[in-house]
Amino acid sequence: MATLDHENDGVICFFLVSTTFILVVITYFVTQYATEIAKKRYAEYQRTQQFYRYEVQDDESSH
Repeated sequence: MATLDHENDGVICFFLVSTTFILVVITYFVTQYATEIAKKRYAEYQRTQQFYRYEVQDDESSH
């Protein structure tokens, strides 16, 4: 029984390490993806804010 327990420990340890590694990789890619989306959205937001400011300035200057 003792030898089987030790073999199981090795399998469990390997399983835990591989699972942790996979989770870390998934988390890394999700973070990278979310960061890219956030950058794009922020850039679009800044662009719309600039357009809005220009429109307001044009309206004020036309009066």
